Amino acid sequence: MKKVLGVLGGMGPLATADFFTKVVNLTKASCDGDHIHILIDNYPQIKDRTDYIVNDGEDPLPQMIEGVRRLMIMGAEVIAMPCNTAHYFAPAIEEITGCEFIHILKVNAKAGRERYGTDKKVGILATTGVLQSGVYARAFADEGVDCIFPLPDQQQKLLKFIYDVKAGIYPRDINEFTDILDSMLERGAHYFVLGCTELPLISEYFGLDKKYELLDSTLEQARAAVLACGYELKGSVSYDEE
Repeated sequence: MKKVLGVLGGMGPLATADFFTKVVNLTKASCDGDHIHILIDNYPQIKDRTDYIVNDGEDPLPQMIEGVRRLMIMGAEVIAMPCNTAHYFAPAIEEITGCEFIHILKVNAKAGRERYGTDKKVGILATTGVLQSGVYARAFADEGVDCIFPLPDQQQKLLKFIYDVKAGIYPRDINEFTDILDSMLERGAHYFVLGCTELPLISEYFGLDKKYELLDSTLEQARAAVLACGYELKGSVSYDEE
């Protein structure tokens, strides 16, 4: 049964556009009519998720619930949020709205375990809100995978990269970014989850997948969305078949 996909976006807008593009590119379709019916609420006024988690900033949950309910009223049957940090609020959103939810953290943790097994450690590249809340660490722990995190000074640099992309600014020199990854490799990471939906944009811009083993959180969520809506993926579904 085909389902309508609702996307609570704007966190940030570029990441939302990237998610939409990946859903379209991943869907097996021979014409326009074969693609998924997608409703997007690009809602960039949702309060900053990391600011709430780290600094006790303004609560974004009421706006997120408002956006999900708006999508459901328009006919959305499956909800995706292309924002990793926003999934700190996922249990509350699911409980209050009763929506069918594609959980980006769980999707990526499962993909990491399927692709690399449980004996390889994952490097978590994400916002400070994700790290301090522990949501990714718990998702990977549930799959039996251990995590490596950036050092505090590295995390500050990583967060700046993320917020620069939100402002439309890409790094001129990628070495400061790759130094973080190299340091985490030395400390035991085997692969990395791009656990903020701005990070795949940096990776794609600089071709980082040619040097590092990466899980693109947006791509994995898009794959899950295609399947959840009852459509087929182009090519193989699982990493084992690729």
